[in-house]
Amino acid sequence: MSEQQNSGMGCFLKGCLTLIVVGLVLAGVVGGGAYYYYGKFVETATSDKPAPIKTDQPSDTQFQAASNKLNGMVNAWNVGHEATIELTAADLNALVARHPSFAAWRGKVYFTINNSDLGIDTSVPLDFIKLDKLKGRYFNGRFVTFFEYLNGQMTIRPKLVEANGNQVPQAALDRMDWNEMTSELRKNKDWSSYLDRIKSIRVTANTVVITTKLNTAVPAESK
Repeated sequence: MSEQQNSGMGCFLKGCLTLIVVGLVLAGVVGGGAYYYYGKFVETATSDKPAPIKTDQPSDTQFQAASNKLNGMVNAWNVGHEATIELTAADLNALVARHPSFAAWRGKVYFTINNSDLGIDTSVPLDFIKLDKLKGRYFNGRFVTFFEYLNGQMTIRPKLVEANGNQVPQAALDRMDWNEMTSELRKNKDWSSYLDRIKSIRVTANTVVITTKLNTAVPAESK
């Protein structure tokens, strides 16, 4: 794969995978903060140490199959062609385990897909959230959510948010303004430009289905 394609893959991963994971972390933190007093939330829902997250050890065949799927889609993304890729949870975990572009997520995320819900076990540092009490803290938890990106609109409907084994009550999740949270994420110019090349992201019974957008205006340096 060329350096240019590697760059495109990095853009895709940052704009898609990061948005999903970090967006859910933000939702959990902000949502938890809405339910708990801020100081109590930091104490009960975050930790000063990361938690161990499972990492699969895929075979060469499994990893190559997942890489081939991803490479085909990234090539389409780079040149503005429409293409669809279906990734199972095993594919995603294989890429996290062995693909260089996923190295930053290794030991930090583990995916499951069940009954059209996306599950993510995660342990991530919270320094990117500019709140003093979260500096040096980690979010160790699990999300199970409905997730969809369609026509520029992202929909997140969490069914389970856990942090340090403490579950945020469903009543609290139902009161959160998820549309506002996803709108704030969409304002990030880098993520927005990456997502502008994505037509849709859907979670089916056991796969994440990503379709790139036909775009004849992709800059020449991307082709």
